[in-house]
Amino acid sequence: MTTTTRSRGVVAFEHVICTVLGLKKDSQLWESLYLNGYNTISDIATLTDNEISSLTYEFVNQRGDISSKPVMMKQKKLLLHLLKWRDWISRQLNEFDVEDWLSLTSEDFNSFRVNQLPDIIRGSGPNLSSSGGPSVGGIITSSEVQLFKRSIDKSQDDFPKFNDSATKWTSIKQSYIAVATNHGIGRILNSGPVPSEGSKDRELFDVQNKYFYNILKLKITGGKAKVIVNQHAVDLDGRLAWSQLVDYYEQKGVVSLNKAHFFEKLTTIRLTAQYRGAPSRFLTDFETIVT
Repeated sequence: MTTTTRSRGVVAFEHVICTVLGLKKDSQLWESLYLNGYNTISDIATLTDNEISSLTYEFVNQRGDISSKPVMMKQKKLLLHLLKWRDWISRQLNEFDVEDWLSLTSEDFNSFRVNQLPDIIRGSGPNLSSSGGPSVGGIITSSEVQLFKRSIDKSQDDFPKFNDSATKWTSIKQSYIAVATNHGIGRILNSGPVPSEGSKDRELFDVQNKYFYNILKLKITGGKAKVIVNQHAVDLDGRLAWSQLVDYYEQKGVVSLNKAHFFEKLTTIRLTAQYRGAPSRFLTDFETIVT
């Protein structure tokens, strides 16, 4: 660990204890952590539940002797909840580092404890489903909307370009659905219900929808597909643009073209002794045609 990294870790340690948790440097928790040699944020992040439960601090009794006593339960629970927040937020980020600790406010932490933590503790937490929407009982907060906005530029390169080649539509569609689901916006590509107007989930949905439109604008490079996408340059409705792309490329005429191309390619492939790349290459080429 470099000197700069360690110093930021020390600053983050003080930030989360004093600012986020609202404890003083003479609190039982602070003294206990320092007694055990913990003074950086990485020390906190790697604590186990058992280690937190067994934290003690030293005090001077009436006879002047130094004794140890367990840290009060409330302060230990605050630390446990802080690590729950860390686990919850890290699953939503591509990366988690010391700056994410430093950006945490007491308001956001308290909101997490009130809105998300009870569900997480009871096993019904507000995790995102595979479709990219909130699971049953999930609660979308302003911090989650801001979190998505911060991570927007990290996934654009994962979407492939499409140049209007009808014969490639099926693989392009499969790739877009897989990547969108992996990045938590799968619901934009399906026909499920739109969240209620005015809700935080609707706010998140609208941000995701516009983000996906910008993906289409960037990755769709020509032909009828580009015309469809450009029709939404004002409303930035990525879901509607995607729906119209699906309707166009899966209409009867285009599907027939895909089938003709498929059978043409399939009838020209032959495994012979002269096939370049031997049987393994033949299998790869065959899979490319049929998938």
